[in-house]
Amino acid sequence: MGFAERMKTFKEDVDQSCRHRTAAVKEVSQQTTRLLSEARATMQRLGQENKHRADQLHASLAASTRQRQEEVRQLRQDIAKQMHEMRTQLHGMLEHTRQHRQESVHGLLHMAQTARTALGHDLREAGKIWRGQVH
Repeated sequence: MGFAERMKTFKEDVDQSCRHRTAAVKEVSQQTTRLLSEARATMQRLGQENKHRADQLHASLAASTRQRQEEVRQLRQDIAKQMHEMRTQLHGMLEHTRQHRQESVHGLLHMAQTARTALGHDLREAGKIWRGQVH
């Protein structure tokens, strides 16, 4: 083989190498573009999922807050109702105790008056006996 043929072969090898390299760079560029578009789509999807989860969490927290507020309101109402019942019951017990105390005092006063009257009668009778005025 002569020099011209070797140069021709060399030129064909260089041309073929350039075509292969150009095709490889083109393939790498296409794959990179595809990979970037998939990455962007994945990031967009993840962003949408994250937003969806954030919206759900926000709604859940709002519902939970409303529920807790309702439970606290109901608890306050129950406590107020129980306090009212306790006041009413205590008032009734105090009134009953007051009436019982008044009845007891009235009974004691009546017994003291009866005893005083009986004592007065007995003392008058004893005085008459001492003075000799017995009937």
